[in-house]
Amino acid sequence: MPGDPTESVPQDGQVTTHDPFPPFDVVFELRSQSLPLNALIQPIATIGQRLEAMIDRSKCAALAGTEHVVVPGTQPLMLIMALRRLPSLSREQFHDFWQNHHADDVRRSVTGLRGYRQFHADEAATAEAAALAGLAIDDLEGTAEGYYASMEEFLEIMARPEVSADAGFIDHSRSGMWLYALSDAGPSPD
Repeated sequence: MPGDPTESVPQDGQVTTHDPFPPFDVVFELRSQSLPLNALIQPIATIGQRLEAMIDRSKCAALAGTEHVVVPGTQPLMLIMALRRLPSLSREQFHDFWQNHHADDVRRSVTGLRGYRQFHADEAATAEAAALAGLAIDDLEGTAEGYYASMEEFLEIMARPEVSADAGFIDHSRSGMWLYALSDAGPSPD
């Protein structure tokens, strides 16, 4: 989004003073209800090399895993948080807390949310996807996606204390978030 306001959104009660990496200019998803992860990974093989003239592969990420819909819905604006865990937590502890505790907290305490999804990365499949695609970043635990009808709604929800409170599992110094306007090419036939 032009004028992306996420840099001024408090995380753990603190306003971020720098991004650990630049925003991703484009996010695209391949998804299927029936195909295994390795079948979805194959079509992205060498995409980094094929797009070399347009991208900096050292600043590009790949994720492969499972999406969990916490609050159904989509809206024109989507917040993506690319997450890394605190070093004190194991992968299992991070994913268990995020999916089984944090998701319930969000459902209970964040009123007016019009869509929230958690994408949990599979470590081996993500490493394979990044290597096949020729992209450098393969250490994200996943992404959180929140959906908003307008910039005003986004700013109002993100300013709430329950949203900016420290949940104690995300390493915000190595994570990032950005706001995107959705562009939907439409569903594919699987």
